[in-house]
Amino acid sequence: ETLYYLLVFNNGSNHETYQFLSEYFTKGKIDYLMNSKENLGVTNSLSIILSMAPGKYICRVDDDVFFKENWLENSIKIIETFPNVGFVTPFPVRSSFNKYYSSAYLTTYKNITGMEYLDHNWKNSWDEIVAYGLGTNLEGFIQSNPLNGLKKLKYKGICAYPLGSHFVSLSKKETIQKILPFPYNDRLIGGTEKDKTSLINLYDKALNDMGYVKLTTDGCYVEHI
Repeated sequence: ETLYYLLVFNNGSNHETYQFLSEYFTKGKIDYLMNSKENLGVTNSLSIILSMAPGKYICRVDDDVFFKENWLENSIKIIETFPNVGFVTPFPVRSSFNKYYSSAYLTTYKNITGMEYLDHNWKNSWDEIVAYGLGTNLEGFIQSNPLNGLKKLKYKGICAYPLGSHFVSLSKKETIQKILPFPYNDRLIGGTEKDKTSLINLYDKALNDMGYVKLTTDGCYVEHI
């Protein structure tokens, strides 16, 4: 039985990319391939591919991600154990903590019996991986994104951090369907927190406002390349 189906949205790429993807599709390495002659933008293309994705889970991934062993298994453990999960990120990023779009855990988990709040024990190696992948200064990245008040959550023996980034995000299909389709817009890139039609507001904030919690694995299982 296939563990997963690989869906690719070719968002107005050049002919060489089209040929490369078509070859992989023919060889069976890509299960579903959608080609657009024009760049529809991040949110529009994502709305299409998320809406048609099969399976119980949907993992949204950019094209510049390196996956490590057991990333999927560890993500599924969290999403199947913790209640009301919006999505799980297998990539601890401190800049996702204490943001308006990652605050649902404060209320959703407030009265959950058995939820433990532990010292965060954040690893320096995670920050090094993120800073290197982003091409940013490590010291400045750490100073700009303090972890004051961060706790590691433990529930039914599984640990996770109350933060998450849509850079790589695993969700239950039934959860994602509640925020689809995204309203059409002419934005080509993701946008910022100040933009109402940005991905972070249409995706992250929308889930957060519905009480769904974003969680991150206790370990770095993907890298930005």
